[in-house]
Amino acid sequence: MKFPFSYQSGKVDCGPACLKMIAEFYEQHHELNFLKEKCRVKKHGVSMNDLYKAGKAIGFHCAGFKLTIESLKQVVSKAPVILHCNENHFVVAYKTPKPNRKGLYHIADPANGLITLKEVEFAKYWMGGTERKNSSMIGYALLLDPV
Repeated sequence: MKFPFSYQSGKVDCGPACLKMIAEFYEQHHELNFLKEKCRVKKHGVSMNDLYKAGKAIGFHCAGFKLTIESLKQVVSKAPVILHCNENHFVVAYKTPKPNRKGLYHIADPANGLITLKEVEFAKYWMGGTERKNSSMIGYALLLDPV
């Protein structure tokens, strides 16, 4: 199944574009402008909390997590998630390697399109440049499940 991709329409609406992709994955169709209103996009974009509230407003059960890369693999094996990257951008992880395996990470980046990254590249992309070992790095994710 092809993941439903949507580009952001402006510099600060990556969050609503990610919400649109998740909604379309679950066969809910919303205009990006409607989701921008639900997210209350501000001058500098939206927060994870804004996405959480907007997700609930359109009928999802939402849960925010701090995850390691291994934990993310377990979550994405069941459903795509919105990731907060480098504290200023949102993307959707829709396919990852199986837990305890190496492989490619499939990301829907509303600014750049569908991209595929190796684990080291993905860790830097999601969590920023750091010297810590990938297994101990923590990133932020938002899971949205239909109610």
